[in-house]
Amino acid sequence: MSDPERERNLAKRAVDARILEKCAERWARRYHGLLKKDDLVGLGDDALTLAVREYKGEIGGFDDVCRRRVDWAMLDGIRVEAREKRIDKAAQRAAADLLALYRVDPSVAPRDAMTDLAAAVAAATFAAMTEEAQRGGEQDMIARQEYATAMFVMRDVLEALPRPQRKLFVLVYQEGKTLTRAREALGVHQNTVDRWHAKVFAEIRKRLEREGITHAPGRGGAPRLAVLAGLRDDEENRELPR
Repeated sequence: MSDPERERNLAKRAVDARILEKCAERWARRYHGLLKKDDLVGLGDDALTLAVREYKGEIGGFDDVCRRRVDWAMLDGIRVEAREKRIDKAAQRAAADLLALYRVDPSVAPRDAMTDLAAAVAAATFAAMTEEAQRGGEQDMIARQEYATAMFVMRDVLEALPRPQRKLFVLVYQEGKTLTRAREALGVHQNTVDRWHAKVFAEIRKRLEREGITHAPGRGGAPRLAVLAGLRDDEENRELPR
């Protein structure tokens, strides 16, 4: 149920903290010349309004949640053509979306919780960067064998998932939806999404480490492999009538 007084107080808090302005300043500096600060503020305004309306204390501190939601909206609106900057933006956007909803299990020791959070962010950014590295023309092909291996590992893990979990990763990392919108599309609880993420990322990380791959992809020229796009095609084919 909506609480206008609560929302007004939270909105004032966001304004006083200059969340929109600070986020816009940061991304304007990082992606200089691509979008002006005022344009970035416009992109983040709706996201901030939605964050205020939907905020729940159990998902983290208000200021931090707002920043992550605003970050995602601003990054989603920046059009980056340079390959290195596209990959960087994909990683930043994936991290912002994950952190906006990440909740620490109170039963886990603080040090272990930080380790789990770092691993989740690393896995999310790895998936986003790998997918983004494949976009574009022939010049964007992945050359080094370890990158090709990483993509095969990711596809192998994702293909083995139940259909709803596969769909979640397609929606978020291939179609660019936020975790909130993907969760709504699937009709599942936030705790379920958190559990799916943790389990899948842990399996991907374990398999990659077994192959000696511990860093995100960069430039290369190995054969192109569409990981998440391929899964989306599989989902669409399953939905075709016989």
